[in-house]
Amino acid sequence: MPHRRESAAARLIRLLWFQRTIRGQILSAFVLINLLACVAVSLLIVYNARRATLVEIGASMELAERLVHTAVEDLGRTTPGRARLQDLPLQMGGQRHVRIVTTTAQGEPVWHSRSAPAHSVPRERRAPDWFAALVGVDVPSREVPVFSDGRKIGAVTIASEASDEITEVWDDMSDLALVALVVNLLVIGVLHLVLGQLLNPLLRVAAGFRELEQGHFHYRLPLPRIRELADIIGRFNALASSLAGAQADNVRLNRRLVAVQDNERRQLAIELHDEFGPCLFSLKANVASLARFAEQLPPDIGGAVRDRAGTLREIGERIETTNRRLLKTVRPMALGHVPLSDAIAGLLSEFERLAPGCAFEFATGKLAHSYGDSIDLTLYRCAQEGLTNAVRHARAQRIRVEVEECGDPAGGPRGIRLSVQDDGQGIAEGTATGFGLTGMRERVTAQGGSFSISGSPGGGTRLAVAVPLDEDECVPTTSASSRGAGL
Repeated sequence: MPHRRESAAARLIRLLWFQRTIRGQILSAFVLINLLACVAVSLLIVYNARRATLVEIGASMELAERLVHTAVEDLGRTTPGRARLQDLPLQMGGQRHVRIVTTTAQGEPVWHSRSAPAHSVPRERRAPDWFAALVGVDVPSREVPVFSDGRKIGAVTIASEASDEITEVWDDMSDLALVALVVNLLVIGVLHLVLGQLLNPLLRVAAGFRELEQGHFHYRLPLPRIRELADIIGRFNALASSLAGAQADNVRLNRRLVAVQDNERRQLAIELHDEFGPCLFSLKANVASLARFAEQLPPDIGGAVRDRAGTLREIGERIETTNRRLLKTVRPMALGHVPLSDAIAGLLSEFERLAPGCAFEFATGKLAHSYGDSIDLTLYRCAQEGLTNAVRHARAQRIRVEVEECGDPAGGPRGIRLSVQDDGQGIAEGTATGFGLTGMRERVTAQGGSFSISGSPGGGTRLAVAVPLDEDECVPTTSASSRGAGL
């Protein structure tokens, strides 16, 4: 059970304190300290007021008692009998903090005074009863007997009356509380503004780290005027610069690796074309010559030779078909010889023949003739993979391909965007990414670009690729073109 109470207390502390912002914690601590200070000051004021009231009431009682004694003695020499009781008020003026009551020997009241100026204080200005109970003091009343001819004819009772003193203390305390409230509200407002100026740079640092987490290493923060925070943000900007430099180095290295791989593919394609081409041509020529030679042989021998020549021709055709497929896989022959937009348009034409029931649309912006072997091949392969998945898996009825250059609003390098959007059945949740898309993602990432697959608003799937460009990679620009109707 004790452990549960501690856990509940810990949860309450976390909810009321640790889940607040730094600004909220500082302001809450300030308000709490001020409340404790107000309680302490109030207790001190009440304590001092009680002491002052006791001293003031005691002095007033002493003064009033001496005054009454003097008045009684004076009247005893000049006024006989009961008339003294009626003339006593004339000898005693209004006294503060005391109440004087004149009574007969039988206890009947003859006259009583009110402690001025308590009777003149409006009711709404009087101290509350609870405050009067805190500050009020209990001083025993005093009685002065009045004698005439040795016989007691009455008495003068002096009682304490602290209401006017308590009212003064209440007025002072109310004024002090009002001033303290106004000052505290002003201080809290100023603290709120100052803490905002101090903590807003830290919030910007948190936002900056989110940008870095998303890979935006060109993000920079303005330096604040506060020296300590300027040092922190300066370190953040230095970190972002280092990460941007490291990313640029990685992109250059990856591009170099991709370029080396593409060069090897190109050399392999050249070897396949230059070596296998003449050999296949020679094989076909010799097979044709062998077939003609078989015509001159006896039927039994010539027939066997023609059968072998036909077999060799079929083998040669299969080798030629395989060689063409390998050439196309290793490196599309159109790349580097025709504009990039024409190469992708030719790719769409091939898919139109493979999927005649699907409508293909192609739109391009203002594109260069080429963006270099690596980028051209990357965009071509991404378009090819997107079209393959849309036709084979999505069962799409309409596919749209868009290619355009784009400027980076953040001031970075220009880029080229490729998107393949279909109206098919989309990607089921939990579907694993295939090797083709994984390879394209790695290739785009190696170019320093971005690769994403998402569901489109109208249904289907959208493949989006963005690759940054270097100015020296672009060669003469081609005009914009569009084929097919918009989706």
